[in-house]
Amino acid sequence: MLRSRRFVFVRNPYDRLISTYLAFEKGSAATLEGPGEYVRGDGFAAFVGNLTRLDGASDDLNPHFRPQSQLCGLPMGMSFDYVLKLEDMARWYEPFSRLLGITDLVQDPAWNTSGREWRGGKACFYTPPKVRCSDLFDDDVAACAAVGDDTADEEFGEADAGLAAGAGVGLRKWYYTSDVLIKQATGWLINDLRTFGYKPMRR
Repeated sequence: MLRSRRFVFVRNPYDRLISTYLAFEKGSAATLEGPGEYVRGDGFAAFVGNLTRLDGASDDLNPHFRPQSQLCGLPMGMSFDYVLKLEDMARWYEPFSRLLGITDLVQDPAWNTSGREWRGGKACFYTPPKVRCSDLFDDDVAACAAVGDDTADEEFGEADAGLAAGAGVGLRKWYYTSDVLIKQATGWLINDLRTFGYKPMRR
């Protein structure tokens, strides 16, 4: 009997916090009000300080600022079979695309466009580093991520898999500049770290 699998996509919580801050500062999140008393230009430490004084579980807090563990039905008991980490996308993207049956769609040349909301400019929706679009789904016979196929467990990894090596490690050093700031952020993100199998940050 076939059973559907449930997936949740997450991002390294420390990186997501930086990204939210940068989007707010650059005005791409112009409709957002700053967390607490934060004013644009006060800096990342002030941003985190204001945010961590709020209730992350509050429905009044904009979802962009809320921890990921407070989204996607998780507080109501929703469970997922697999946690797909964006920083580990090179590993799970191909089998996941096969599982959904969208390999033709993600190779459509229409992705080779660039606009206000999409910075595509390549023939595939995504390709792992050093992989050509034409080679990504070359072996259709090896489509091992079919629904109900036990090998999908090997392709995606278990939901509680450890921290994948993220591309944001260098960037974190620029923003998390003190032990106090790391401690503040970790306290705010602790449920994300535990829920999705990330390690607390160390300087």
